Amino acid sequence: MRKLGALVALIVGCAAPVPVGVYRMPIQTGQKSVTLKTFLVRQEDADLVLYDASDGREFAHGATRFDWSGSPLPYQMSSGAYPFSFYLRDGVIEEAGTPPFATIPDPPLAPKGTSVTRVTLVSGSDSVVLDSVNGYLFADAAHRQPALSETAGPLAILDSFSGGGLFLPADPTRASTWHDALSTAVPPDATKPLECASPLVSSYRVVGLEAVDVPAGHFQALHLNEVIDSCLRLSPTDVKVYLVDRWLASGVGPVQLSYQASDGRVREYRLVRADVRPGSTALWPLDAGDSWTFEVRDPSGAVVDPGAVVKVQSARQVTFP
Repeated sequence: MRKLGALVALIVGCAAPVPVGVYRMPIQTGQKSVTLKTFLVRQEDADLVLYDASDGREFAHGATRFDWSGSPLPYQMSSGAYPFSFYLRDGVIEEAGTPPFATIPDPPLAPKGTSVTRVTLVSGSDSVVLDSVNGYLFADAAHRQPALSETAGPLAILDSFSGGGLFLPADPTRASTWHDALSTAVPPDATKPLECASPLVSSYRVVGLEAVDVPAGHFQALHLNEVIDSCLRLSPTDVKVYLVDRWLASGVGPVQLSYQASDGRVREYRLVRADVRPGSTALWPLDAGDSWTFEVRDPSGAVVDPGAVVKVQSARQVTFP
């Protein structure tokens, strides 16, 4: 039917497809699970089409025109497993159903945007994917939460193992606080553990510019604090908390990282060397080939690894097909 509609539009001379923008939306992917997905949204004749920004493929479409009336607009997921509807309201696209978790609707990251830059970071055998659009930087997905016997590696700290992963606004200096776009629902019975299909909730705070001295030199760096609250309880009163601090210097990126778990696990990463493309003024330059080498310290301050390397393996643009 869409092909027929496109043919009719061509015959009658309808306008070319119009980009609506780039959105990041919580999508229910199971009976008790929600994930964040990033979409390129475009009006194609009478259809509003969502393209998955991870690969540029069509995710869903509905026979409607983009408007802000608040009326539910029906879509069918490509898999057909969990049909859902969207509301378009006040510049926000949000799922009309009631997911098992409270969500914070996100406005468009890039109104009329047509592409997303996807960056793959590697450190040893570990890797994460970050998406960049219109100055926003966010993880493709949350990092795996460290087991109780583990300490967090550099990518677990640079990303986040909460909700949808790391999220940085276009200008963190203008946002004093923000929260992850997924938050866990509390059951009516307070004696029962929280639902844990999306078990961690993040609260971010901009501490401010601070002077940081590390082996790589002296930097004025923006200090970002993240408190991760876990619902993986051993008892109703046992709530684990993770404190993650990141210091980012313009044109350099991360210069210092620290991680502390409420059960005593601590790691600190201090920059030894940054190899980034010169001339960048970004808070976190992410060009292919950029790399950062950190020394790793334990709670006593002893260096346990003199050369933990994080490298940008690739950076590519995903656009409409």
